[in-house]
Amino acid sequence: MNFDFLKAGINEGRFATVAKNVKVSDEIRPEFIANISINKMSLNGLATRMLGVEHGDYLKAMVLTGAQCEGDLNKKFFIMVSKTAQDDMMKLAAVGGEAGVGRKLFLSYAACYSQFLQNTEDAQAITPDKLAELGYAYGVQKTDKAGKTYTKYTANREVHFELVDTGVDYPNADGSMSRIYACVNAQVIERPYDASAVAEDDEETTTKAPEVVEDAPNAETASDETEI
Repeated sequence: MNFDFLKAGINEGRFATVAKNVKVSDEIRPEFIANISINKMSLNGLATRMLGVEHGDYLKAMVLTGAQCEGDLNKKFFIMVSKTAQDDMMKLAAVGGEAGVGRKLFLSYAACYSQFLQNTEDAQAITPDKLAELGYAYGVQKTDKAGKTYTKYTANREVHFELVDTGVDYPNADGSMSRIYACVNAQVIERPYDASAVAEDDEETTTKAPEVVEDAPNAETASDETEI
């Protein structure tokens, strides 16, 4: 086929050829995600690139009450990031500890996970068993190495929030400022219970789980909504 780029209005420098061995991504928007693993949340690669964050940085979430957000879920959930630990910020971690902007990053955030997972106007911070009672999670009986039985809870959905720059900075305790990003246009991906998937997850936990990043000591008491 003889194609004339000039006639098509495509000049040199206005297009790029496709390079070999370039990783293909299915990400279409920067997202903050409530994952199926209880209390585990993440930023996708587009989000870490937009926010300029990488392994070892910190993140804090803020959740408004139904009255404060005036019933609009796009005005309820917010996050902010920092290069240094501020107040009760959680540390971001990459699988295997790989550094670099543009990688998916994880964090453990018990104080607000359940609210993001519910994604409702009056969502409250509740425990995994209460999430199961409300239909947002399921429990599977397990036995530890000591022979004791326990219930492992897993969410039956992922909630993906698009991140939008609010243009507003939040004053930290040390006097520094952190940009606030709104978590909007939530998309719920249903992950119903699958016995085979649970078994596979148990077998691969030690090789595929992200670095363990614990919640702040006061996380369980930090469920009170913070007004922006």
